Amino acid sequence: MGLRLFLHAVRLVFDNLQYAFRISILLYFVPAIAAYSLLSGADVASPSPLAVLVSFLAGLGSLWIAVAWHRFILLDELPVGWLPRFHGDRILAYFGWSLVLSLLSIPVVLLVALLVSPVALLGGTLGAVLIFPVIVFILMVVLYRLALILPAAAIKRPLRLGEAWNATRGASGDILALAFISAIAALVISIPSMMLVGSLRPLGIIWEAATSWLALLVGVGIITTLYGHYIEGRPLPSKTTPITSTTL
Repeated sequence: MGLRLFLHAVRLVFDNLQYAFRISILLYFVPAIAAYSLLSGADVASPSPLAVLVSFLAGLGSLWIAVAWHRFILLDELPVGWLPRFHGDRILAYFGWSLVLSLLSIPVVLLVALLVSPVALLGGTLGAVLIFPVIVFILMVVLYRLALILPAAAIKRPLRLGEAWNATRGASGDILALAFISAIAALVISIPSMMLVGSLRPLGIIWEAATSWLALLVGVGIITTLYGHYIEGRPLPSKTTPITSTTL
């Protein structure tokens, strides 16, 4: 099931590539190019006001894309031209709940570390090495289960944290598999950019930008899929059924 959830989020992008481009290309790559141009030769210890502004716009663009991608998939809301509709209140709510999830991750990490540390210490060096991925994957499962509040905020159907948690009760195993597959996929697509160094570094930068764009849409698609499946009860389409915004 974890693999089906992940592949579904990937197919959401490639089966709707035209709309993925129209929703995200300008909002993602224009600020990214500007940020790279300004920050590549800048002193990161004291960025210029223009660099700070560009970074802010890049962050706003990512939030705008996330809200628009949720709304396209769940509400069949199409972009207008080469920009999605701007829902300022939904973007602000999305940012607020993202901040809440970030803050919640701190006690989760501390609690998990407290619980698994004694076991890790008994395992010696191997236990110490394994404690970090254990913490990361448990955190990812918790955040994936709670992150259903984000698409709910994007489409203005408020969802409590407890409701998101209860809706995914019994799905932790599938979501753990989803987290593992997502982590492996992120590692695999990052390898080419690490290998393209020296004179080939420009190709590495292009690859990194393209894969970061894809990772953003797939990441948003994952929590959209979880919301559609566990909150709205939508079935996952078969492998041969083209995925559109009206079929999850």
